[in-house]
Amino acid sequence: MKSAMNISLNHRLARRLSSRLLAMLTLLVATALCLSLPAAAPAANSEVKKLAKAMKIALAKGDVDLACAKAGELGGTESVDATKVLLEASFQDPFPNAPGKTNRFLDAVRQALSNLTDSKSTDLLVKFLRKKSRNSQLKILIIQILADRDDDASETALIEALEDRSEDAVLAAVRALGQRSSLKAVDSLIKLIGRCEKSKGTLWFDTRKALTGITGNDFETAADWRNFWEPRRDEFNPETDRGDKSDVGGTVVREAPKLFGSEITSKKVVIILDVSGSMHIRDAFTGSEDPDSSEGDGGTQTGGAAGGAAGGGAGGAGKPGKVGQCSECNQTHGGIGLPKHRQRIERAKKELAKVVASLPKDTRFNIMVYSTDVRAWQATKLVVANSGNKKGASGFVMGLSATGVTCTQDALEKAFEVKEADTFYLLSDGAPTSKDGQALPPTGQKPEDESMEKIYERVKQLNRLRRIKIHTLAFEGAYKPFMTRLAADNQGDYRSIP
Repeated sequence: MKSAMNISLNHRLARRLSSRLLAMLTLLVATALCLSLPAAAPAANSEVKKLAKAMKIALAKGDVDLACAKAGELGGTESVDATKVLLEASFQDPFPNAPGKTNRFLDAVRQALSNLTDSKSTDLLVKFLRKKSRNSQLKILIIQILADRDDDASETALIEALEDRSEDAVLAAVRALGQRSSLKAVDSLIKLIGRCEKSKGTLWFDTRKALTGITGNDFETAADWRNFWEPRRDEFNPETDRGDKSDVGGTVVREAPKLFGSEITSKKVVIILDVSGSMHIRDAFTGSEDPDSSEGDGGTQTGGAAGGAAGGGAGGAGKPGKVGQCSECNQTHGGIGLPKHRQRIERAKKELAKVVASLPKDTRFNIMVYSTDVRAWQATKLVVANSGNKKGASGFVMGLSATGVTCTQDALEKAFEVKEADTFYLLSDGAPTSKDGQALPPTGQKPEDESMEKIYERVKQLNRLRRIKIHTLAFEGAYKPFMTRLAADNQGDYRSIP
């Protein structure tokens, strides 16, 4: 009992320290931003000062509704001073233990900034975007604001941002121009395709996706895009000349590694594996397995039935397994009597080892596993996919076992500590739980209560400027509504694992 209390206290202390560290980091960013902003004119707008003070007081009192209202009023002032105030507020974390409240406030601030379309405010934003600064977070925020506008100055600034020294800022600009369906950007996007088509990473994929969204066509190489675009550039009418493709379709990169059928096109990836106790459960054969191997062809189906609901397998080996008492967990579940290689943990280990072995040399990666606690193979960094690192990662993976509960929020928070990553793959077979193994409710009675909703909000808080893609893959037994929403909220895809 005392040990359990110590674990709980240590967990709360770690959470408190994590929140304090985040608050310190956001304060440092905000301070740096204040120093970089030009000083307001001596005769500063008195209305802006009054609203800014009221917003600050509301935040101090925890009144998020009033703070949001004052941010909205600042957005209606058409004042460059209001733009400065709101830019500073964009890096605050006023409610670190209630991410939903922080997100509400920051959403209101971003909307207010989007509403400040007067020429002086726009000029200020564009000036910061053009600065040769390493403050990529500020640039990404400005890019997101300009993405919501339709004026020529904003569009030109976004196109220029495709040449920024920060790849994160370039990626944000690509997505913004795709969101705006910018025909003026097509030539520059094709040029960018040419710069990154050799590596075929996230930037290449998203640039191709933006071009497909704008033109309704899909090509892999810059040469093919130029051959398509140059004869049509001057007369292209999106109302009548678009192709019929609404997104990048089919297999994206034929040689890309596949994790249970999900292509890994990112060159900066973290794979997050659930190793909780339920991963020892054995799944029925699907019928696609090779009877002479320990696993099937790795294919996946989206939204279909999986695991215990499957039918017979190849070569007479496809018995679904019995429902009965499990010797490993003393619980009743399906899959009893099936061979060990049908354990979810064994299937995941084999699949991960295969993926690691096939990662291109220009990929940087890390692997994290979680149950009651989180373990990272390489702490909080990415490493190059050379032969030595691949061997080390495979050894780490093959030594895993299934035990403990499913603390998904801890795993995601740890993954966000990897500052270079742009894509996560989350594999799980269960619903998120608390440290003591209690299944989290969809929502909490209070914003600070543990719940699935708090996980969504926490990830939104962490991912507001990172824009990491989170793909989710689920074995039978995973809580599909959680996995599908987590992917949808973070530009990712959900897949079921049969």
